[in-house]
Amino acid sequence: MYAFRMGRGIVFALVVLAGLILWLMSAINNAANYSEVTAVVEHVDEVCVPVGEPVERATACSATNEPQGGKPIAHHNAVRVRYTSPVDDQEHSGTVVPIGGPKAVEALKLRPGDSWTILAHKRNAEDVKAD
Repeated sequence: MYAFRMGRGIVFALVVLAGLILWLMSAINNAANYSEVTAVVEHVDEVCVPVGEPVERATACSATNEPQGGKPIAHHNAVRVRYTSPVDDQEHSGTVVPIGGPKAVEALKLRPGDSWTILAHKRNAEDVKAD
């Protein structure tokens, strides 16, 4: 029984360590490649994507994208924003779809004209995301 608990503890520690490593890699990527910018919200729409599919495949929610083939549908808020890019100091528009965390909660409350802090890529003017 002791060996089982010891093994379970080791597995738990490895899972926590893997999570910390992934979080650290994301934080390093954000710090190296993105700058915080203040964006102006143009509009917020609900989008749907089958669970397990990348968010890039999300479409406007409608009766046509109800669960098909047994795959449930995830609903997210897509925030259309206008921002000044650190790449060229020009105004651009983009869409941010925050998944989970504080930014997803913030997206529920956003209205057109609101200011919202996002991350804009330092070398690709069209690449934006929630932090």
